[in-house]
Amino acid sequence: MAADSEETTFALQTLTPEAVDELVNRRLPASLLDTLERRWYESFDIHKYQIQSTTPAALEAETRFLQIFEVAYTQDVARSFHLANMQNVLSSLRDGSHSLAYVATSNGEQVKLLMGVRRSRLDSITPTDEYINVMHRALRSNYPGIVLSQQADEQYHDVDFADYKVCILDPMQKSHYLAAITGIPSLRQQENWQEAFGQSIDRLVDALRGEAYTLLVLAEPILEERVNHLINQARLISEQVHALVLQSRSISRSETASKQTTRGKSEQFTLGTSQLISAILSVSGSVSKSISDTIGFTRGVSASITQERLDKTAQFCEQLLEHYINRLQSGRSLGFWNTGVFLTSDDRNTFLRAQWISRALFSGQNTYFEPIRILNLEKNLEVRRALGNLRIPALKAIPGENRQSIEHPLGQEYQSLGTPLTTDELSILVSFPNREVPGLKLKPVADFNLNPPAIKGTEIGSLLYRGEKLPSRIAISSKSLTRHTFVTGLTGSGKTNTCLALLANGHQSQQLKFLVIDPAKTEYRLLLNSRSLGKDLVVFTLNDESLAPFRLNPFEFEPDFPLLTHIDLLKAVFNAAFPMYASMPYLLEEAMLAVYQERGWNITDSTNDRFKPNSGEDHRTYLPRLSDLRDKIDEVVKGKGYDERIARDLTAALKARIGSLCQGTKGLMLDTQRSTPFQALLDRPVVLELRRVGDDDEKAFLMALLFIRLYEACQTRKISNDLCHVTLIEEAHRLLRNVPILVSSEIANTRGKAVEMFADMMAEMRAYGEGFIIVDQVPNKLVPDVIKGSNLKFVHRLLADDDRRAVGNAMGLTSAQIEHLSRLTLGQAVVHSEELGEACLVKIDSVEEQLMNQPSGSDPHDKSHKTEDLLRQHAKDFEDQQPQPNATSKLIASEPEEHRLESRSTSVPAVSSSFGPGHLPFPYCVGCLPLWKTGRCLYGKQINALRSAKAWREKFEAPMIQVLETSDDPNDLWLRLGQLGTQLIINNEIPLGEGQAEDVVYCNLVHITVAIGHHPAARWRQRLGNYVNMLSSFHRSYPE
Repeated sequence: MAADSEETTFALQTLTPEAVDELVNRRLPASLLDTLERRWYESFDIHKYQIQSTTPAALEAETRFLQIFEVAYTQDVARSFHLANMQNVLSSLRDGSHSLAYVATSNGEQVKLLMGVRRSRLDSITPTDEYINVMHRALRSNYPGIVLSQQADEQYHDVDFADYKVCILDPMQKSHYLAAITGIPSLRQQENWQEAFGQSIDRLVDALRGEAYTLLVLAEPILEERVNHLINQARLISEQVHALVLQSRSISRSETASKQTTRGKSEQFTLGTSQLISAILSVSGSVSKSISDTIGFTRGVSASITQERLDKTAQFCEQLLEHYINRLQSGRSLGFWNTGVFLTSDDRNTFLRAQWISRALFSGQNTYFEPIRILNLEKNLEVRRALGNLRIPALKAIPGENRQSIEHPLGQEYQSLGTPLTTDELSILVSFPNREVPGLKLKPVADFNLNPPAIKGTEIGSLLYRGEKLPSRIAISSKSLTRHTFVTGLTGSGKTNTCLALLANGHQSQQLKFLVIDPAKTEYRLLLNSRSLGKDLVVFTLNDESLAPFRLNPFEFEPDFPLLTHIDLLKAVFNAAFPMYASMPYLLEEAMLAVYQERGWNITDSTNDRFKPNSGEDHRTYLPRLSDLRDKIDEVVKGKGYDERIARDLTAALKARIGSLCQGTKGLMLDTQRSTPFQALLDRPVVLELRRVGDDDEKAFLMALLFIRLYEACQTRKISNDLCHVTLIEEAHRLLRNVPILVSSEIANTRGKAVEMFADMMAEMRAYGEGFIIVDQVPNKLVPDVIKGSNLKFVHRLLADDDRRAVGNAMGLTSAQIEHLSRLTLGQAVVHSEELGEACLVKIDSVEEQLMNQPSGSDPHDKSHKTEDLLRQHAKDFEDQQPQPNATSKLIASEPEEHRLESRSTSVPAVSSSFGPGHLPFPYCVGCLPLWKTGRCLYGKQINALRSAKAWREKFEAPMIQVLETSDDPNDLWLRLGQLGTQLIINNEIPLGEGQAEDVVYCNLVHITVAIGHHPAARWRQRLGNYVNMLSSFHRSYPE
């Protein structure tokens, strides 16, 4: 007898036991695998799905975007671009109130990279403006030095709605081709800190260079409680799948010898996975099978067989679920995101290439759990509407003939055009480029000292950290300035602004007195706009008589300074400024000694027997002039007995060098008896401009003259550790050029020796409270002592490797910091001093801009009368403060009473022009009538130029001297000299112009007096002084 029994329920069908066996053991694991891997996307047809509608949102109010313009990286490139940095940013934005958007878009020329946030929960208490600020701070902290704005205020600015509408929303809604990218991105190899990330977005950008496209990544955070639910669901399914992995089957057979024989076979399976099956296939129930036959005999035979069956598909399902659980647990810690990736383009070829490259870029070792798939969305309006609202389109599971119904066992998060991803996986999609691309710059940076000590002094700027301005301020003490300062950098890098900050802020905080020597520019006139020092600043433009004439007699020295030392310094000035060969330096020195000795100076003890040291008489009256040195060359060279050709060459070379300094406005400035009072210059802020001096050697000569005058003035001070005065030298290589000391092993380089001496002098002046600010754009042009010996250094942008290493080694910079010197931007400087310890990166205050923007300020480049009048007024005020010279020489007091001529009062009103008393070439110029009336010197330049001609001296100077020697009657003297002057005019030797004949005579006589008035014969000295004094009285009372 046989009996069969079968029972099962599967949907609406009744299955046979064999069918159920096939269902449970074969189809169930395969169906679960298809569902977990979402294989329905392999044959995806958008027309078979219904997209859940989205509610239109006020995007402008709920969305904010930042554009990334520049990303900084350190010498450790792999660490700078490590995915952990982006993972930190993402984790800070996972609270669920806002979703994340990442966009890489190209118009064919430039690439824009944007990151933004969109409100995803209306009940969120966090405003969108605050949330974008969180993103900004997270980006700045994990990518220090990142630039999120191109505006000058260095603050980040949101992208305007109109801009990101064009970049993002319009392509998503209007582009011809649109696709979604699903799957789990992963690394191709385990990332570490030492290896660079090879799957960054720049691979896609480079491959699509010159083509238009948009890649949009939307990441909606999944809340932690929902993640916990998904973990529990995955664990339950995993438990049920485990029962299908390994199954045991037992088959038994027995025969017994009796009156009847029973043969039985029984197989039974119970479906203990009803939850799993119902989730996947809606299967429930059990299956049993029984067969029984009875025979009338018995046999004593029995047998049994046991089989085990391993289902590899179910085993992989179990592994896949374990992977899901691990990912979900990671997401619970760092964030879990429903992530949609969408790609658009109007060009089919670009669209296809972008798909292939994206699939290759995002695929890695673990992508096989859910491979990267490309879903063509064509022109589905519901999808585009959702993307226009920056929402991930959700697939609605509505069964029907034309619609495909899906239901994932883990929940609705897996039933959209997105893929749930961990923060680690999402960071692969939203990485920053590791290489520079058009529109996004990668900037290498170096780290500097961020913890400088608090210093009380002059504030000059703010501390920078990888380009970001910090609240910490950097101050410079007066002690640092005393130990000298070096400022360097390329043209336009901010050197002048740094110097202006040191001077303006130093004067404001410490009443700093300074002298600026600028060979080329007028920018320091900006200090006229400073409220604290503008009224005290005096600007002289050397070699320009129209504004503020400047006088500098090279032979003038400080009363308490040794004359012989001054001569040595003056010789060094000539050697440093002009090429000297053979015996020229020695001939020049001998000529210098001779002109001093002819004027009564004792070289050894620095005294002059023609005046008493403590008499109060101005010793400058007895100083030689540059033209005296020029005229002395012939005599000195002739006395050496050189061959005629050699003597002629030496004489011509020396006289040419000196004679050029006696011509024109240079002659007025240098070939003068009295200098502009140098001590008075050191008692106030002063700027000396040399831009009107065209020849470089002559600029160097003037700078060296000023340098030795400063040295002599410092030597007369008391030794002091406090800062007394600062001298700023622009283009310092003109004075302190790096030249070899030796030309060969046997021949010394006089210029090199002079430069070395100047460097030593600069170091000596520190002991007298004199600080130097040395400024030059090429460090290697300077003598190394300047760089090595300066305590305070400001280094702006430098490109040349040798320059960077020269200053970098002197500052103790690392190789990365030395390289960073070439990347400094305008106004940035690396600052180092002993007080700061290690070098700091500083943004110098824009003092130049502040001074330029003063309401009543003047432009240093302005040629208007406003600026010129201001310069003249300041120069006049300076001159009015100086003691006026007395036209009556002290020599008159030694003249016998009977030889003295009565004269009128010699007091002269202050000259009402920029040609003030301190600028008079000679003391007796104070009695010049045209100068007194008009403020202009009418004949000085012409007389000074004509006196160098031998014919002039023979025709006119000799007759004048004869008149002086033979006439004792003032009226006769005046008449005869007037006749001589008239003859000069008649002969057209001097144009009359606005003056009269007597004006020409007086001017010429003043020059003669200065030229020969120091003759050893006392009678000459006394009578000439009396005559000039007398003529001054007559001259000023001459009827108009």
